[in-house]
Amino acid sequence: MLLKYCLVLVTIGKIVGLSYNLPKFCSDQDWIGDAITYKTGTQIQKGYQMNMFITSNNDIYTIETKPELADIQLNGEDYSKFMSNYRYDSGLAYSMFITDDQSIYLTDIGRIVKRTKEVDTWQHVVFTNDYCYEIFISRDDWLYCSMFYQHKIVKIHLSDTENRSIVVAGNETGIEGDTADMLDIPCGIFVDIDLNLYVADSDNHRIQLFRPGDLNGITVAGQRPSTSTIVLSNPTDVILDADNYLYIVDTENHRIVQSTPTSIRCIAGCNGKGSTSNHLFQPFSLFFDVLGNLYVTDKENDRIQKFIKNNNCGMSIESKLDQIFFL
Repeated sequence: MLLKYCLVLVTIGKIVGLSYNLPKFCSDQDWIGDAITYKTGTQIQKGYQMNMFITSNNDIYTIETKPELADIQLNGEDYSKFMSNYRYDSGLAYSMFITDDQSIYLTDIGRIVKRTKEVDTWQHVVFTNDYCYEIFISRDDWLYCSMFYQHKIVKIHLSDTENRSIVVAGNETGIEGDTADMLDIPCGIFVDIDLNLYVADSDNHRIQLFRPGDLNGITVAGQRPSTSTIVLSNPTDVILDADNYLYIVDTENHRIVQSTPTSIRCIAGCNGKGSTSNHLFQPFSLFFDVLGNLYVTDKENDRIQKFIKNNNCGMSIESKLDQIFFL
């Protein structure tokens, strides 16, 4: 009977077609405050950085940009023996996205490049007229690009050979602002399974939610009069869990916060700026692995930090089984 119950939970726990993780947590979930350093940078020059992507198969891709070169590792091993290095115009690969078929998408100035599992070469698949700070590919094959210099989010369908872009958030003319239909230095983006778009609107110090087809955003975290218990300072990324709770990189406050419909709380880096295991210094992106552990790119400390999920949740046995087999 227990085996049958577990098999059912495994079946419903993984959403078909999603390449990233949407972990389900208990109501009082927390993470161990002292992080483990997953990776440190080898780049001597300032101005270059690391980023990553964790797939629903728990493959961990990390990228470290160097002058005109992107070094990629898979699960801690050099990936160059499986693929050709891509030489950049800029050497600034801020964002990568891995799709369900293990295709790798990388940002470069004015374009997105792709490498498939079958073909060991990079292809220019999407051309933009500016740099994408972050990319995200939705379950219906739209590639979203946060154009932070132009203060807008555009999407381009991967099947569109003409690269026709549609503005889905922000002012089409590229003017910044703080009203519901405008953005100011948008950075991290996340598209949920219902195709709602979440934007880390950095210089407006808020997280904006855009429903499909609606260019007026709703502020779901950050600068809201009298309703926000934590003030954000230049947030640069936002991700969701299975219950649509928000996890936000609060960059200039050097911490990670979680936002629910009723509260907002700090969950990592809650001791202020620093370089020890329980501190962060200008983090800029975050990811979940399949177990719900939290990985944070800690920019100024030149490292990726892993915050281990604390399993001492106040749950019943049935709830614990549901959590384990959902993941």
